[in-house]
Amino acid sequence: MYAGNQFAYSVRKLQLQIGDKCYEAKARETVRVPKQVLCDCLRSPDIDSPLPPGQCRTLVLWRANRYQREAFPDRFVQGFRPLLDSVFPELERIAQVQGDSSQSYIRALYIYIDNLEEEGDCGFSLMVLLRADTPDVVQSKLDDHMDELCQELERREPSFHLIEDDNELASLAEKESTITVATLGRYVKYNLDSASLSHGDPDVGVEYERY
Repeated sequence: MYAGNQFAYSVRKLQLQIGDKCYEAKARETVRVPKQVLCDCLRSPDIDSPLPPGQCRTLVLWRANRYQREAFPDRFVQGFRPLLDSVFPELERIAQVQGDSSQSYIRALYIYIDNLEEEGDCGFSLMVLLRADTPDVVQSKLDDHMDELCQELERREPSFHLIEDDNELASLAEKESTITVATLGRYVKYNLDSASLSHGDPDVGVEYERY
């Protein structure tokens, strides 16, 4: 079992642990299967350990992500992902809408990179896109946390540096009401499904009680 192949991080492989057994799924080709045939197969008595709801969501999202893979260099993802995982719970706590724990002020996370190669210096910028009604104090706190994340990434990966002198880039925490389409178009949306799945958040999809 390898952490990078769990929680829909990788689009190539997915590893799941069911009971005391480990399984690995690989997407090699696309085939068409009638839904009833698939349903009958999954309900077969030979399958004695059906997937729990969380792993069902993981499997569905992993398959869907084959069609929306992010164009980030592997070296950036490998350096950035552990840092994001470490701060994600705190970002979610700060962004939680007061009085409604199921709602977050964060719409999405976007990344700008000026070098998509696996070698050489890499300038980057991050942006959490916030709802228009995000309180200023929440925006300020999220901006501070994103700045700390950027500084830590720079410290760990010397070839990465935060771009701070580009007026066409947004701040680290930006409300949707203050950003232009042109600016947003410079960024690539970062898929947060893996972070949500690894922390048990159900907001990535409906809970499946049965296949």
